[in-house]
Amino acid sequence: MFEYRIESGLNCGGHAFASNGILLPTLLQEFKDKRDALVEEFRPIVRKFYAEMGWEYPEAAENSRPLVTVQGGIGTYGETRRLHEQFGMDQTGWASPFLLVPEATCVDDSTRELLRRAKEDDLYLSDVSPLGIVFNNVRNSGSELHTVQTAADGKPGSPCPKGFLVSNTEFSTIPICLASTEYQMQKLAQIDALDLDEMEKDLRRNEVLEKTCLCEHLGNGALIAHGIVPQAKHPQAICPGPNIAWFDRIYSLKEMVDHIYGRGPSLVPPERPHMFAKEIQMYVDYFEKLVNRNTNSVRETKSIKEFYENLNSSMDFCLTIASEEPYEDENLASISPCVAKERGRLHALYARFEEHSFVFSV
Repeated sequence: MFEYRIESGLNCGGHAFASNGILLPTLLQEFKDKRDALVEEFRPIVRKFYAEMGWEYPEAAENSRPLVTVQGGIGTYGETRRLHEQFGMDQTGWASPFLLVPEATCVDDSTRELLRRAKEDDLYLSDVSPLGIVFNNVRNSGSELHTVQTAADGKPGSPCPKGFLVSNTEFSTIPICLASTEYQMQKLAQIDALDLDEMEKDLRRNEVLEKTCLCEHLGNGALIAHGIVPQAKHPQAICPGPNIAWFDRIYSLKEMVDHIYGRGPSLVPPERPHMFAKEIQMYVDYFEKLVNRNTNSVRETKSIKEFYENLNSSMDFCLTIASEEPYEDENLASISPCVAKERGRLHALYARFEEHSFVFSV
């Protein structure tokens, strides 16, 4: 046992795997409270594995304790101190801000400029992934523009040259990708034949056409940056966390590292919302998706109720954190108004869910 990595379900880059409404601070507190029990629970499993492999279990491991680390939307040294000092985290992970550090990441110039200029509204949880998992995205990327244009030209989808994300067997015995031309042409034809009004058909078509070829597009930025492929024929996808909205220029590696460790002036404005506040807003946004897509199955109904209860409880815990003394460069004051606003949205969404569920149950 070396490390337990805790990650915000939504406030991170790439694919996002939401919890059932339990926010990061609640998870951190549980890891802190149960850290020793967690070690003791897994140690016999590790010992058993060593025995099965014929290895000698190292004596030093008896008294060792794995690291507990966290990542997801961290943006200031004050937030880092909170994670270390209140929750006992051993290390923290930063990723998205380094997309604006050429010494650390390989990104083509136009994509890096897109990220530099990106504001909060430009960064969103999208449905572009062929895996059917929400995906942190930035608007107007080369990938998005290419995907929209090919659909407008009547040639939607990708030829699927790599096939890493194949999963669907609706039209074939061998799995194909939801972003492939093969799938999208057949699915669009199926939608055209349905006895539905045009508005509903358009909604379903857009769900199909939104999927994009992440296998190819996510790697294109690095290939362009190295001069291996031309940008004109290789659309670029990128998957930053929303935290990058508050970093607005190109940085040196030293600047970013000094910012992380509180050794220099803060690189973000004081009004930047606390990482916990941003996560609350993202989870209410995600809850809205769940309510809008609810089909009133028993499983969905139970899941939505559980999500609602957990999110309410986690918001209460965030309020206790907000009442504490802030660290330097920690916008703790942003949490309480965020909870008030987002709890109002949450209650309204849940009332709509209950009303809709009642209509279908009578």
